[in-house]
Amino acid sequence: MKHLFTALLLTLPVLADWQHHYRLGDALLTQGKIEEAERELLAALQEAEAARTEGPGLGAILDALGRAEMQAGRYRPALKYFQRSLGIWEPKSEAEARALCNAARAYKAIGERSRAEDSIRRALEILPQSPAIWLILGQVLYQKGGYVEAETAFRKALAIWEESRSPEAGAALNDLALLYQARGMNQKAAEAFARAVATMAPGQARARVLTNMGMLSGKQGRKSEAVAYLSRALQEMETAVGPDHPDTGKVLNGYSAALRKSGRGAEAREMEKRADGILSAFAAQINGGPGTVDWRDLK
Repeated sequence: MKHLFTALLLTLPVLADWQHHYRLGDALLTQGKIEEAERELLAALQEAEAARTEGPGLGAILDALGRAEMQAGRYRPALKYFQRSLGIWEPKSEAEARALCNAARAYKAIGERSRAEDSIRRALEILPQSPAIWLILGQVLYQKGGYVEAETAFRKALAIWEESRSPEAGAALNDLALLYQARGMNQKAAEAFARAVATMAPGQARARVLTNMGMLSGKQGRKSEAVAYLSRALQEMETAVGPDHPDTGKVLNGYSAALRKSGRGAEAREMEKRADGILSAFAAQINGGPGTVDWRDLK
């Protein structure tokens, strides 16, 4: 039995040093441990470059590092990783589509909307039935003021996700609600926000929806409801991404406004001070939503 065990061990594949760091870093990133993940992924990149590793292995490290930077709210460094990975993947592959999606997210986040649109349309040519790609296209078109085209894209994403009964449908519902709100259709917006929250698990994405619900309630004069939604959003966002993330700062901004309208000035000033401290630290990075796409999300 001892000899058999030894023989079995000898048949196991030997991982390169960079692979150990990459696997650990990717797992930590999935768990939301961004800074720990980045340390491992940077070690993986250093080892891979020292070993002259090329192809999908190097691309996977760069992709993961880009996603880590995006989750941390550092959009310009993320874009550099995604741009570098684009030269690695096989043309017209799912991996290239993923990198194009993530580059589009980063371009959108820093306000380069035309480049974002170009990148996401190239991804859509590769995977025309991907709801994640349709969603990002809708977001870019919405930011550019193309509301009719944006609604078409959002509805396409929603239909595909609802057909598979995916909880990701909440993201499309949230964006549809924002579009309705921009067009003055507040009742339809409120209904879509409520549907989105009902389909989503607690976390960063749902916290954004709760923030949007709170802001809409405030605009409609429902002060206590606005404070309640934004309080939930803040708690959920801090749990998901931490107290110093730019998304937390954005929630704090809305929360402070709702508190002020409700006559809670001292609390409002405290929230506003926190928001200013967070957002000023990320001023060079912030200009949009920071989501990223894994290749498994594109189907």
